[in-house]
Amino acid sequence: QADGVAGLHSWIIKVDPDSALSPVRLRKIFKTKQFHKQDNAITTVGRYFKNCRVMSSMQGSIEILSRQAFYLYNGKKAECQRSMDWWHMGEDIFTFKCLEQLGVEASDIGEGVLDTYCARSMSCVQHHGLPNCSLPNVALFHPLKSRDQFEKCWKEIQRVEQSSMEQ
Repeated sequence: QADGVAGLHSWIIKVDPDSALSPVRLRKIFKTKQFHKQDNAITTVGRYFKNCRVMSSMQGSIEILSRQAFYLYNGKKAECQRSMDWWHMGEDIFTFKCLEQLGVEASDIGEGVLDTYCARSMSCVQHHGLPNCSLPNVALFHPLKSRDQFEKCWKEIQRVEQSSMEQ
C-alpha cells in the first residue's frame, strides 16, 4: 500500500514538540546499525524502534515505524482498540502495545535517544533534569520544556556537529 506521503518513504518518524532531533545523527545511527539494509528484508509486518531501555518500550518522544508497520498499524488500530483496555493509555503506549500485538518486529535504537524520563543513569542528564545535548552519538534529546531550553540544546547540537566535521 503506497498511498499518501508515507508511501514515498521507508521510515515514518514522529517527534514530540518538546524534543530536539538531529536528522544527521539519526541517519548515521541507521547506517551504523545497517537498518537501511535490513529494511529490504523486513517481513510484511515491518519494524518499529524501542527507544526506552529502562522500560523496554517505545516512548512518545520519538516514534519510528517502517512503512509496512505504519500501514499495518493504521489498518488494524481498531482491532487493537477492541482487544485492549486502551482508553487510559497515552497514544505512545497504545501504539507500542498495538504494534507488539500485531507481531511487528522491534529493534533497539540503543543510545541514540536521550529521554531523561528513560535515562539509565544520571550521567547523561545535566542539572535540573535536562538532557546533556553535547553527547555526539545521540540523535534526539527530550524533554525541553521551554523555548530557551530548546534553543540552548539546538545550538549545542550544532556546535558538536560542526566540531566533528572539522576533525
